[in-house]
Amino acid sequence: SARRNTAEGRALEADAVRRVLSMIDVDDGATIKCLRDWKKRYQSILGGYKNWLRSRADKFAITDTEDTCFIVTRTGESLPHDFPKDRRCWRRGVKRAWRS
Repeated sequence: SARRNTAEGRALEADAVRRVLSMIDVDDGATIKCLRDWKKRYQSILGGYKNWLRSRADKFAITDTEDTCFIVTRTGESLPHDFPKDRRCWRRGVKRAWRS
């Protein structure tokens, strides 16, 4: 979007980058979450969440999962070994939650 290159768009993008990186850190190196207010706050300027993440390959890496979801990590960092690659495998998720 042309608005992405405005001062407002750059500030919004910097905020989104900061928030996604924080989410990754809070979730121990990887997240499957989307920013809660993405559609309301960011989408009109930055576009769809996954497409925006792809456009920021300098910051984020995307790993597609078996259940049509995706996992976001920092670029250059490995996916945590115990991170479930298929959310339908609920036992692994429960074990990971108890260790946190």
